[in-house]
Amino acid sequence: MELNYFGSVYATKSVIGGMKQRKNGRVVFVSSQGGQVGFIGMCAYSPTKFAVKGLAQSLRMEVSPTVTGKS
Repeated sequence: MELNYFGSVYATKSVIGGMKQRKNGRVVFVSSQGGQVGFIGMCAYSPTKFAVKGLAQSLRMEVSPTVTGKS
């Protein structure tokens, strides 16, 4: 969780304020198939990637009224 999820949270938190001020920007999360489907033997890994997917979905809804993706 510390690397796969919280690493994404901390990096996003550091840039989102500037994006809101500029009303422009994009955040790209890199995940894996482990974030789409749970696999046998991946009980420690897959939940961290599911969490990144949830973060991306929630963040999009939260900031889309204030930040556009136009460059």
